[in-house]
Amino acid sequence: AVKYEAQLPQSIPASVNVYKLQPANVTNAELLKRSKAFGLTGRGKDFIFGAESLAYREGRFHLEAHLKSGAIHYRHLDKYGRVPENKFDLTDRRAATVARKFLETANLFPIGTAQQRAITHMHSAVADIKTKQIKEEIIDAGVVYGRLVDDVPVDGPGGFALVNVDPDAEVIGMRSIWRGLGKRQA
Repeated sequence: AVKYEAQLPQSIPASVNVYKLQPANVTNAELLKRSKAFGLTGRGKDFIFGAESLAYREGRFHLEAHLKSGAIHYRHLDKYGRVPENKFDLTDRRAATVARKFLETANLFPIGTAQQRAITHMHSAVADIKTKQIKEEIIDAGVVYGRLVDDVPVDGPGGFALVNVDPDAEVIGMRSIWRGLGKRQA
């Protein structure tokens, strides 16, 4: 069974503003612009158009945007989700610093609206059938951010980011769905 726990703020406002999110803007030009913010050259011509997403590849990096939601997925094709060559001994504090700097540079959303919520660790395990020896290791740190709207923490579509940091303090992956706020509805 799935268990969901939410930590509510100390004080809950009597009322909050309601906003409509801006529509997603997913085009070749927008994807190239984002690729430059992620440290790529943006000079590649390798676009992959699917029924639900548009992707751009440059070297060993893959950047993909969902057409309807605007969700972004960025990854290093050789490092994301794979066992690293070096032992993972990066501190959570260092991983959080690397992730925040990446988000500030990428400028996906106003960094002042992001609140670090958690740091997770991807694990890999291999077992030897004969000796029953199990080798488990950490692959990366995932720094999770949630959104603040009018200084109120919100959850749900339109305000989530996860930055994956490897043992060498390199960002090897990122997922985000963080559309801009539109007009206030109520």
